[in-house]
Amino acid sequence: MTAASPFAQARAELSPLGFTLLPALPHNLDRPGAGKAPGHFVSGGWSGLSGWSKFLQTAPSSFQQSIWERMEGANVGFLAGTPAGFDAEGNPTKLVALDFDCRDPDAIHQAAAVLQLQALGCGLRNGQAGELGYA
Repeated sequence: MTAASPFAQARAELSPLGFTLLPALPHNLDRPGAGKAPGHFVSGGWSGLSGWSKFLQTAPSSFQQSIWERMEGANVGFLAGTPAGFDAEGNPTKLVALDFDCRDPDAIHQAAAVLQLQALGCGLRNGQAGELGYA
């Protein structure tokens, strides 16, 4: 039996917390968007997941997600702007991520200051082409 895909592992842990997840193309594909773009395995190969934006309005069904879980190598994608659990007072929260594709740390930190990311409780993480701010 093959190991569970990153998508299947993430769904088991994060869906109960309220995150909306989509399968993403595996990292090891030699194509643009590998590891990041929404994708699915159809007819023996990976392709982009057309129409994925409909899940911004209506979450994928448990049935659809169970199909995605069985796609070997599926990476995990988060739908930004969708419900992502609740804050300490029980208010619904939404997932927000800002990706600054910049190699100048000063510019990244200036942008973070202008957007008041730290005041919002956001952190910064190093990415391949800069830093990622997340809340």
